[in-house]
Amino acid sequence: MDVKEIAGKIVPLLLQDKNLLKDFEANPAKTIESIIKKDIPDDVVNMVISAVKAAVSGNKAGGLLDSVKKMF
Repeated sequence: MDVKEIAGKIVPLLLQDKNLLKDFEANPAKTIESIIKKDIPDDVVNMVISAVKAAVSGNKAGGLLDSVKKMF
C-alpha cells in the first residue's frame, strides 16, 4: 500500500465516524494501523497522517490528492 492508497481508505471512514475521528486525533498512528490492520514504517505513517489531516481539515474531495501531491 502506498500513502495515497492508505489515506484514501482512511479519510472517508474518519468523515463518517466521529468516534474514529476522535481516536485519530488522539493517536493517529495507532488508528491508521488498526484501520489497515498492518504495521507500517514510521516515515510512511507520518506522511499518511499529514495527508489525512489535510484532507479532513479541508473536508473537500481534492484536499487529499493535493496534500499527497505536495509530498512528492
